This record gives sequence, structure tokens and C-alpha cells, in this order.
Amino acid sequence: MSVNSQETSSQSADSVINFIEAKFPGGDSALIQFIDDNLIYPKVARMMGNQGLVIVSFIVDVNGEIKSIALEKSNTEELDHEAKRIISIMPPWIPAQLGEDRVESKCILPISFVLENKKSKKRSSN
Repeated sequence: MSVNSQETSSQSADSVINFIEAKFPGGDSALIQFIDDNLIYPKVARMMGNQGLVIVSFIVDVNGEIKSIALEKSNTEELDHEAKRIISIMPPWIPAQLGEDRVESKCILPISFVLENKKSKKRSSN
């Protein structure tokens, strides 16, 4: 699961300006672990057999705080709500940088909801 984490350069005749995307502290593997540890599969969605992808966008401000959470690709109301909840409880991110300056940036994160067999240890909400 990647959040379009990359470093790019903008070159002019006089200088090169590096842009580094915002990232979750610890990188993609820590982000995946955070989602796995905190995702609560909604009970109604589980009972109805709902699963699939929700794509969420958000802004990481210059202090690493998350704001302006929005749905880019919706699924069911329950899965959408849980995807937004996961984003809302994330710790501060490492903000994007343009050259030496921290800058606000938009991140897009896909969150997959997959039903597992009955022996799964995933928590379920009421």
C-alpha cells in the first residue's frame, strides 16, 4: 500500500528543487501495520458480506497533522465511515518538503476491506 511516496525534482536554468511527499512515520510497512491494528470491520458490513476498496484523500499540513478527510471512492456507508475513522486517528505524518521548506500536501490512501474466515481475530464493531 503506497501513498504516492516519492521524491521528484523541478529543474530550472539556475537550480534544482526537490519535492518529497508526506509519509507515515516508519514508512509504508508501519502504515499497513497501523491499519491492521486499528481497523474494526463494521458488524453490519460483515453480516451483509460487504467488502471492497475505499479510497480516502486527506491533507497533511506543515506540522504533519491530518485534515480535510474526503472519500475519493466510496463503498458502503459502514465501510466508508470506518475508512475515514482510521485516517482520523492516525498519528502526525512527516510533512512533505519542497526544497528545505515543509509544505501542505494531499495524500490518497486505498483501504481494503476483505472478509476473512470465521477463525479470524479481527474485531467487529457493534
